[in-house]
Amino acid sequence: YEAFVADNTPALQAIREGLSKPYLHPPARGLYPDFEHYARFRELARTLVGEAMYYEVVGKPGRAMDSRLDCLEFGVTVPRGGLLSTDLVGVAIEGIGNSHAVPLLPQLSPQDLQRAASRLERIKAKRVDFGDVMLEEGYSSASMMQESAKLSSPSMFLSHCVDFSNFEWKSLWQEARFTFSNKEAIVRATLDYYKALAKEQRGPYTGTSSVQAPRNCWAELSNMGPDFVVSARALHAKGEA
Repeated sequence: YEAFVADNTPALQAIREGLSKPYLHPPARGLYPDFEHYARFRELARTLVGEAMYYEVVGKPGRAMDSRLDCLEFGVTVPRGGLLSTDLVGVAIEGIGNSHAVPLLPQLSPQDLQRAASRLERIKAKRVDFGDVMLEEGYSSASMMQESAKLSSPSMFLSHCVDFSNFEWKSLWQEARFTFSNKEAIVRATLDYYKALAKEQRGPYTGTSSVQAPRNCWAELSNMGPDFVVSARALHAKGEA
């Protein structure tokens, strides 16, 4: 444990310095946004918990709780400016930090408990509103649709159809619908849908959504129905709770 903490001290110092600064996730625009850093974020969360385990072994539960709260704050911070997938990464990081945190409580001194409670209040104030997440999801989806539109034209579609053996009829039909659709109308409908979702989801968690997904081929291909929003909001609400 001691060797693990020593090896990872530079990373632990970097994350703590980062948590003291303003943060905004880079916007994800276009067809191929880069999400490779998500895995590194989760690994960094596990490193913070590894440090907490070290402090538990050496009999410093207060320091162990500080490390777990660092992980919790990291998870709360990550989604700011990000997509729905970014929010789910934040939820996962929170779960890593919260694991085995409750058994520490009886071991904490009154001073440690007070410090933890005060910090939890500060962390709570940093939480990202789920409505902001849905709004960014809308901007990203609209951007992806616009990029897809640039790659889609009747002439390109017909050139793809020279050899039908290379296509499944279902995918061919979906491509045809998108190629000959009113893409500007689809973009506007997509943004309107996510703006309505963002407004709705800023309210209390209810486990339902009354916002109807737009009726177009992009919505069908992208699985934009409210069910996925409700399930993601449940995980977000669990973290808040």
